[in-house]
Amino acid sequence: INIENIRVDIVVPNANPFDSSRPQIISNTYTVPFRFDSSSLHLVPDLGGYVDEGDTNLQCAGLTLEVNDASTGDPVSGAIAAVGSNRHATDSSGAVSFSGLTAGNASVEVTADGYNATDQVVALSCDEPASIGIALNPEAGSSGGLATNDVRIILTWGENPRDLDTHLTGPDANSDGSTSDETNRFHIYFSHKNEDVASLDVDDTSSFGPETVTLVPASGESTLRAGLYRYSVYHYSGSNDLATSDATVRLVFGNGTDRTFNPPSDGSTLS
Repeated sequence: INIENIRVDIVVPNANPFDSSRPQIISNTYTVPFRFDSSSLHLVPDLGGYVDEGDTNLQCAGLTLEVNDASTGDPVSGAIAAVGSNRHATDSSGAVSFSGLTAGNASVEVTADGYNATDQVVALSCDEPASIGIALNPEAGSSGGLATNDVRIILTWGENPRDLDTHLTGPDANSDGSTSDETNRFHIYFSHKNEDVASLDVDDTSSFGPETVTLVPASGESTLRAGLYRYSVYHYSGSNDLATSDATVRLVFGNGTDRTFNPPSDGSTLS
């Protein structure tokens, strides 16, 4: 979690104790990353990763962003992307670029008519411009929107690797609904894109994503089929690895809630 614009005031007292004028106050703002400590249930600041927003030497980072419709993969033109106070609209190909950004972790927020607003954290560096994809989910009631009990899993990443693959397994129509039933399961991936309760709507093979899977209740049912669902991401082709790919998985529920997952930086498996 990044908390931006934390203002720190430093009071510099007058050197002359007989000077009655007010002391000098020096203000600066910082962006500070926090991590959640599950043992204490507190947010703990990572003071080694803070960004001094007043340091002009750090305002040298660039970012290229591609914005697409999560349900179709089509580019979203005219979307407004904001990084701090910097705001730009995407072009006809859904792309937008920023320059002169402050190096460090930054929050990118994207809004567009007919879509739910989405934000994502990206690491910015002066060494090389960052590039990420963001997929917007259509609003409920619109084409591609989710019904109340639907679930959508959206994978996006950067320019490299070129191709990340989505894999989803879950209980099929013969499953007994238990989490231990490993026999009666479906597998959604690029060679098998549709099942009665799941579909691979978008299968991107040329950077940025999205790869989108939508889960819906079976015919005649009001809720998703009981059982264990497993979602995995496979590095199919291209340079970089998952830990450095800016890969982001968003789990979006039809009731409006969502969760975001990123690959562990140490390359371990995230369940």
